[in-house]
Amino acid sequence: MSFKLKDHDRRTALGNPEFMSKSEKAWLFAEQYRSAIIGGTLLLCLVAVLLGGLFWYQYDQTSQAMTLQHEAAALYLDRPLDDIEKSKQNL
Repeated sequence: MSFKLKDHDRRTALGNPEFMSKSEKAWLFAEQYRSAIIGGTLLLCLVAVLLGGLFWYQYDQTSQAMTLQHEAAALYLDRPLDDIEKSKQNL
């Protein structure tokens, strides 16, 4: 004699997590902790924006320093040797 497994009612599945599938458990977790998940996601985005701004600022400062160093090297190397006053001013 064969028997048939009874399909459990979904309302009883909420009280008994062993009757729930993994996806149903994940959705239940997401519904229960919705505000924490949204807050964590927003916090993660804020940290990413702040780190991006920090890296951009560091890149900008490095670029300005390299430009200034290039100008200083050009003034030092291209100083006229016959005009002493201009040479001292460039140094």
